[in-house]
Amino acid sequence: MAELKILLLFLIALNLQCGKRCEIYTSRPLTGVIEDYFGVYKGGNWWVYQNRLKTKKDSIFLENYTDGFFENRTSCEKAQRRTFSIDGLYLADGNKLFANYIAEGNYIRMTISSPVFSFPEFQYSFYDQKLAVFPTLENNGNPFIDSVTINGAKYYNILIGKETNGTYFFSKNTGLVGWMNTLDTFNLVNFKIF
Repeated sequence: MAELKILLLFLIALNLQCGKRCEIYTSRPLTGVIEDYFGVYKGGNWWVYQNRLKTKKDSIFLENYTDGFFENRTSCEKAQRRTFSIDGLYLADGNKLFANYIAEGNYIRMTISSPVFSFPEFQYSFYDQKLAVFPTLENNGNPFIDSVTINGAKYYNILIGKETNGTYFFSKNTGLVGWMNTLDTFNLVNFKIF
């Protein structure tokens, strides 16, 4: 009988927590310097890359794109989230990539996952308005450079992310402009951003 009372009290407490109502929600939009680099990833946009020897092309386009706000009743936040998958032949060795771009708590995070590769994670802090790149072992110091030349083409306002399998270069208001790995180097040759 005592066990039944404890179970009943637990269920009541759980129900009260799940039914929490927030009087005011704190809005967490995707904003700041991170949006300058990843805000271009929206439905309908595409990018075309070519390798150093001009023997391979890779087209990147988004699928399953969603963008919206969701309410978190635990933290009383209304957080913006974009999710999408990325198709490309050479960027992830023919595997689909899954992106989760979310403003939540004190951070905005851009994570890309793959079944076979690891990609850097980008994190913008609302608190100090700084952008950090993880893992920190490969990405220590300032992740920004003025310009980079990839396969003879020059790109400006660059954010760099490194991971064991490669280095990725993002340009302000353009997105990924190139990447290097042990097999090849690709650079952006054409794109469409609405």
